[in-house]
Amino acid sequence: MSADRPKRPVGLFLGALALLSFPWLPFVSFSILGSANLAAYYALVAISLVVLTGWVGQISLGHAGIVGVGAYVTGHVVNGWGVTFPVNLLWAGAAGAFVAAVLGLVAVRVRGLYLAVATLIFSWTAVEFLFRQDWVTHNSSISVAAFGEPGTFPYFDFTSRRTFFYAAWATVVAAAYLMANLRDSKSGRAFFAVRGSEVAAASMGISVVRTKLTAFAVSGALAGMAGNLLIVRDQVVSPDAFKVEVSLFFLAIAVVGGLSSLGGAVAAAILFASLSELFFRLEFLSGWLEVVPPLLLTAVLLLYRGGLAAIPAALRRRFGGPYDAVAGRLLQLGTQVRQSLAARLPARASSETPAEGTGARVGLVGGLWERLPEPVRQLTSKLPGLGGRTPVAIGRLDLAGVLAGMQATAPDESHESAAEGSTTGDEVVAGWQSLRLPRRELPAAREDRRPLIEVTGVTVRFGGLVAANDVSLTVREHEIVGLIGPNGAGKTTTFNSIAGLNVPAAGQVRIFDQDVTQWSVDERARLGVGRTFQAIQLLPQLSVFDNLLVATHLQNPSGFVAHLFVGTSTLRAERAAREQVRRVARLLELEDQLDRIVADLPFGVLRMVELARALVSGAPLIMLDEPASGLDSTETERLASILRVVRDLGVTLLLIEHDVQMVTSVSDYMYVLDYGTLLAEGTPAVVQRDPKVIAAYLGEAPAEDQDSLAGVGA
Repeated sequence: MSADRPKRPVGLFLGALALLSFPWLPFVSFSILGSANLAAYYALVAISLVVLTGWVGQISLGHAGIVGVGAYVTGHVVNGWGVTFPVNLLWAGAAGAFVAAVLGLVAVRVRGLYLAVATLIFSWTAVEFLFRQDWVTHNSSISVAAFGEPGTFPYFDFTSRRTFFYAAWATVVAAAYLMANLRDSKSGRAFFAVRGSEVAAASMGISVVRTKLTAFAVSGALAGMAGNLLIVRDQVVSPDAFKVEVSLFFLAIAVVGGLSSLGGAVAAAILFASLSELFFRLEFLSGWLEVVPPLLLTAVLLLYRGGLAAIPAALRRRFGGPYDAVAGRLLQLGTQVRQSLAARLPARASSETPAEGTGARVGLVGGLWERLPEPVRQLTSKLPGLGGRTPVAIGRLDLAGVLAGMQATAPDESHESAAEGSTTGDEVVAGWQSLRLPRRELPAAREDRRPLIEVTGVTVRFGGLVAANDVSLTVREHEIVGLIGPNGAGKTTTFNSIAGLNVPAAGQVRIFDQDVTQWSVDERARLGVGRTFQAIQLLPQLSVFDNLLVATHLQNPSGFVAHLFVGTSTLRAERAAREQVRRVARLLELEDQLDRIVADLPFGVLRMVELARALVSGAPLIMLDEPASGLDSTETERLASILRVVRDLGVTLLLIEHDVQMVTSVSDYMYVLDYGTLLAEGTPAVVQRDPKVIAAYLGEAPAEDQDSLAGVGA
């Protein structure tokens, strides 16, 4: 996604236009039309796997079982209740979502190979037990009724392959479009964050459990609807259609297409269906079809990991200008089609629909969200969610507003906006070096400032090892507090107890005057805590802009259904989020890096991106885990200066750091740990001259003339 504007699913509209004419082409026979309908079935399953595995990183080898659930439920609602197609798609989708969500409960406890095995067991159980029970299979065949009455409108006879072609591919196009909307929204960014780093996602207030369950439910709904297409197309199903190897076949389609690409999933589905038609027509290839999927999968894994989705980029690199000219013309045509269709829709209720260049994507059916009943919108605005604590933050820092009001030291200097439409009027977002920031006047007595973190008697044990023993410390508003100590002193253990990564055996942690000792990481983040990591936890496959955009999760009030249909609330929230990202990027001088992929950046820039992500979150309290680790002396000095600016912007900082000189130069107050016990506390000047601290670092009693830790590292 570009920093200037996000991706638009123009290809979906172009594909829809091509599909309209396909059944009427002279070479399209009855058999080819059947293969095209099979491709729609494959595409819907592949899209469901892209969402779950490509976007969230949850491996499923049991999707054939979920497809089977959708097929058999369709049989029950058709034969038992007379619900016709396409209405029964909703029943199949709901059944698939429910089963997948139950399966997702396993995913929140296991991961990787264990999750793959768990889904494999589900698939085997479904085929060998569930789908052989009479109460399930007695509706395995249906008679597809026409929709409507003959001679009236609407009337559709879905026993006609041509009619079913349009219905099936309309379902695929709608699913792909909604998933594209979801991908480019707050919910989609949460998916990618969980895939990249669950710890980092939680630190930005994203509930990993809820996100995984939501992904399973969405994926299951699509797989259930695919089962509906299968039984409506064939009018009969058998357990053999959902065997374990079918799940592997579905996964192969998604991988060959490009595991995170919706367009690639559709292209691979068409490829595999076309191969079925080809092998059916050529007798000498009979019996070899089952060999093709593993061969294609092997080729992709070994030679071309991007799959079919990577072909456009490869063509652009190889052919350059001619390719860009053709692609540009197609893009222009797609934009014209989209605008023409959008112009025929009723006007939005809000007059704040953004123009091109503001960075917020205009949805084709965005007005549908505004037409939902208010109780439904209120309910869905809280999705994904399963209850639990909803901490009330003390108030997120409006950093964009703070920066917008700042004056640069060189007011006559001209500044261009980070992107078209990103600023208005004479607004200037100054870099940190040019900001004129008045030093905040703090009360003379530290005790007069409000405590944001209060750690009281915290003890952490790992087996028989006491890593932190009766540690107490306080971080007060508008100050930088340093936590230092030799290797193995218990700094990280204490830090993680505050952050929520471990639960103390004794003691209490209070943040913003709330007891958070038993709270999870994401709950503390929602309260108003941001953080960085010693081992950088960015999303390597995404751009800097998208990495920063993920951090706006808690400031974005739009809900899940609004993300699907691109409602006005989504557009408004996206504009605000992108503006926040641009301002922080300008502050930390990262503007030139916004479109670069994180994996390609040098280590020093990555440290700045992590700090920027914490600032974008708007958290008034940020915990820095060895932010100078891996930096050279010049980068460390620059970081120290930036931290002082951040403090003066109104952010309170707690940092642990091995570079003693750096931490003493920026801290207003310091704590020193040794062997898990609090050794000393005070201002940097006091701590530097403490004999016990000097002895802990030097390993011996201090000499009479030794009065400073400056320059000492550990």
